[in-house]
Amino acid sequence: MKSEELLQYKLKIKDLEIALEKDYSVVNLYKYRQANQRFNTLKSTVLTLKQLELSINKKNEKFLGTIF
Repeated sequence: MKSEELLQYKLKIKDLEIALEKDYSVVNLYKYRQANQRFNTLKSTVLTLKQLELSINKKNEKFLGTIF
């Protein structure tokens, strides 16, 4: 191979590396958003469960208060 061809291949490889890095960044951003969405859903679920637990505890206290 001629040095010109080697240089062209080297530049093409560099361009491909840059394109791959950009694609990888986009994929990571997408995965981060998905993970963040799942985390927010989980937080919401935990909050709902805590509120439900408090409500149940209050009802149990009232019920036990009427028995004793």
